[in-house]
Amino acid sequence: MFRLIISNKNKVVLCLGLIIVAALSHWLEINLETKAVFLDVGQGDATLLITSDGKTILVDGGPDNLLLRRLSQYLPYWQRRIDYILVSHFHDDHITGLIEVLRRYEVGEIIYANKLDSDITLILERTAQEMSVPIRQTTKETKIKFSEDCYMLLISPESLISSHDDNDSLITYFSCNSLSVLLTGDNRQAVEESLIKTWSNVKADVLKAGHHGSKTASSESFMHSVSPEFMVISVGEGNRFGHPHQDTIDRAKRLDIKIFRTDFFGNIVIRDDK
Repeated sequence: MFRLIISNKNKVVLCLGLIIVAALSHWLEINLETKAVFLDVGQGDATLLITSDGKTILVDGGPDNLLLRRLSQYLPYWQRRIDYILVSHFHDDHITGLIEVLRRYEVGEIIYANKLDSDITLILERTAQEMSVPIRQTTKETKIKFSEDCYMLLISPESLISSHDDNDSLITYFSCNSLSVLLTGDNRQAVEESLIKTWSNVKADVLKAGHHGSKTASSESFMHSVSPEFMVISVGEGNRFGHPHQDTIDRAKRLDIKIFRTDFFGNIVIRDDK
């Protein structure tokens, strides 16, 4: 069992006492629950995964330094370590915010699959070197185990038989206690179909919609195979790309999948309720 918590983007809490009590209560719980936090970083992607023993995994970093403000809502000021940064792919809207994270947090390791050469990629790599953060490339399946009932599986698009393009992304499957989450980056439907052909058990409680809800991702057959209860769409309000596409919304609705969007709800938190 797990529970969903969404922030209200339009609500202003005026009572300082309540804010302090809520913040302390939230921070004291940081090492007690497994959670997946889909951060509202505008038109981009950033997901914070936290295990019940306090391990932290940041998947992508959004398009700017708004990420720092979002992280501070879920990591107390005394917790300055992020154990893993996973780069799904090297587009600006997924990695720009990671540069300041590297400067302000102690980062255990960066893991990526395919690298796209660009100015922002070079800055990210240079910053990682300056901060002595190791960088690892994975070209196949990589399993990282946190405890007996908690692990993440990283699947490189290179290990899947499909056509390749610049959107090819590292796939992250996070399973911890009773919560399972599947993140597919900006992968298109060809990669999704290859995944369900090569990996038979692709079920997850939560699916983050591929490519911000674009019509080129989250096929009906893929969503049917994953069979999530929730689909989260990380998307910026009024974005110029028209994300999410209505076709994607309609496909999810036909499968009775509950949809939650960061442009409507802000940060979206799903906590293990075991």
